[in-house]
Amino acid sequence: MFSFQKICHRRDAEGAEETFERQPLLPGTPKKTVQVQDRGPFLNIRECFEHVASSVGEGTTQAMHYWGAGEDGRSAKMTYLRQFSMFTGRKLPLTLAFAVLVALAFGVSCRGFFPKPVLQSITIQPPSPQVAFNQTMNLQAWGVYDTGRSQITSGVAWTSGSPNVLSVDPSSGLAKGLALGSATVTASAQGLSGTASATVFLTDITALAISPTSGSVTHGNGTIADFSALATANNAQINVTSGASWSVSPSSTGITASLSSDGTLEEYTADDTVTPGTYTVSVTYPGTNIVPTATLTVN
Repeated sequence: MFSFQKICHRRDAEGAEETFERQPLLPGTPKKTVQVQDRGPFLNIRECFEHVASSVGEGTTQAMHYWGAGEDGRSAKMTYLRQFSMFTGRKLPLTLAFAVLVALAFGVSCRGFFPKPVLQSITIQPPSPQVAFNQTMNLQAWGVYDTGRSQITSGVAWTSGSPNVLSVDPSSGLAKGLALGSATVTASAQGLSGTASATVFLTDITALAISPTSGSVTHGNGTIADFSALATANNAQINVTSGASWSVSPSSTGITASLSSDGTLEEYTADDTVTPGTYTVSVTYPGTNIVPTATLTVN
């Protein structure tokens, strides 16, 4: 009878560990099913046993083999060596050694019992990150391997296509919203990369203000009064001028407003039809009922 327990323990590059246990196999046993633990559901390995010789002659060594084929295509060959020996006048076939022969490219080693999975593509989770302004989110890189799908926990390089909108830690994938807008995030590993489109949005506004609180123009000469809308959210202030709604009262068709080229200023002018006096500039913003005001003086 030939038997052994716990051939080897292996931890691969992804951290998975396998423990191989086999019950005794009798010579001539045609087939036996074994379970391989892979930190998840059991993977059944179908094995065929080939009995090479029924006896071992004096001074000779013979081998017995069986092959294992996993349902996911992984395979290995087990080899037993039997040698003649004398013990109290009786010939006893003894198991002297065993070897794990890798069916692919790892050589003779428990460490290479299964071939290392081959990375085929990378995706980012979540696939469309929504990051609040001045808040963080942990991004994850997931790999599609020839053996399945799992998270890539090391060796990933992260970049942001718009670092002024969304910053991403190059090694950990921790993203932070810096300004409203969108950014393309890229995760790279083993010569492959995956991308995701991230959006930074504003939530939990606790304050809204116009800066400065007053300005003046002279009607008919093209002078400009600049105002900005500033929101406070998550303990930080952000310019929301471009997304705010502006109004002037009393209304006057001669008072016009336009957004600056960089989107940070609302620029007011008054033509010569405007009656000189004091006007009130108001602003509103989605997500808050706060309505700040500023004074516009037309000279």
